[in-house]
Amino acid sequence: MRTILGSYASGKIRILTPVRIQCNIIFSGAVGLALLFLTSGCGTPSQAGTEQARPGEPAAPGAAQVASGASQPASSTGAATIATWTPLPTFTPVPPSATPQPTQPATATPQPTRPPQPPTSTAAPSPTPTAKVTPVAQQILFTNIIHDYQSWNNCGPTTVEMVLSYFGEHRTQAALADALKGGPDDKNVRLDELQNYLLTDGYGVVIGINGDLALLKRLLSNGFPVIIHTWLELDDGIGHYRLVIGYDENTGEFISNDSYLGPHIRQSYVDFDRQWHYYNRQYLITFKPEESERLATVLGDNLDPALIARRAVERGQAAVKGDGSKDPLEWHNLGDSLLAAGKLPEASQAYEKALEIGMPKRYFWYQFGLFETYLQLGNADRLLALSSLFLFQQETIEELHFYKGEALQMLKRTGEARTEFQRAVTLNPHYDRAKQALDQLK
Repeated sequence: MRTILGSYASGKIRILTPVRIQCNIIFSGAVGLALLFLTSGCGTPSQAGTEQARPGEPAAPGAAQVASGASQPASSTGAATIATWTPLPTFTPVPPSATPQPTQPATATPQPTRPPQPPTSTAAPSPTPTAKVTPVAQQILFTNIIHDYQSWNNCGPTTVEMVLSYFGEHRTQAALADALKGGPDDKNVRLDELQNYLLTDGYGVVIGINGDLALLKRLLSNGFPVIIHTWLELDDGIGHYRLVIGYDENTGEFISNDSYLGPHIRQSYVDFDRQWHYYNRQYLITFKPEESERLATVLGDNLDPALIARRAVERGQAAVKGDGSKDPLEWHNLGDSLLAAGKLPEASQAYEKALEIGMPKRYFWYQFGLFETYLQLGNADRLLALSSLFLFQQETIEELHFYKGEALQMLKRTGEARTEFQRAVTLNPHYDRAKQALDQLK
């Protein structure tokens, strides 16, 4: 196996030396685990990118007001109508500098059709839903969700802060950061970390891939705000979370609370989807357990992991055969989808094509399906080469230390593996996977 080399070109990472792909082990039962790790690489931007500020880099708007992590208070009317949603008969934009004001609530609020049900072990809604749902509205805006500007590297906790306000809970982003991050310089809070926190807090959670605009509109029309994993076009670009709180069919725009850009940020459907596709259109839905049946009805067959993966693969294959053939993100998304479908050799080929074209500079701070694929294939040489390459670019990504440790362990370099696992745990004491790997070496 030849060692790969990397370089930067126009803000992208390019792989210079082609490497023959070895597929030694096919991982059985890959679909369930692959979905977990497919959605595990998500990022949070800092005020000035995720590195130390460089001359000319902007600070986040409103950063001075929220250095302590305090939230902006919701309006009194909004507080009284927490956990409702508001279809707008007419749409009145709210200036970003103003505190969003609630409109009159809808005349009928969707209610569950059966008594509250306890969450399942996976907190997934019932796969055989019967509850009634509300048709897709022309306009929707949630008016009872606070906005807060993030502190350094804190969009994940801040977005959770905002979504919890929808349910009447008010927590500071600083407190959430303590629970979700390894420290102030932790650049990435994965979707599964957000999920685990919300589950322990008593909420249900659904994480999905290959979302689409129609699905978002159905969810919003039925009272479910949605966290998306997307891309923030700042400097060379950084992984980011947004909370989608509405849309307007008249103008063709989604409306989001963005912890970096501000409240009620409007994006055209085209721009919204272009940034969302950076991470295979991943989304996270938070819900009360008593809403599980209605949510399942809204989601329909989007609760079937095998069907989700198959559709994602089909969408990805169509994309790379068309205009996306030269888009590294489309190839990477296809790799993620093939990983979810358990097609590991094909996933590795799609990932390699993405690397050959050139990925965005910071992309692998937030997404780890590439590394998970080579781990499941048992390809230690390739896993070691890739993790070492991207750690050379940014040394403080705990997931990359974990994958490097796994590669070294496969190569029987136990002492070096222990060092990498320990480094991962030092960077993020909450990182259970690395802690388990370290414990197994003791």
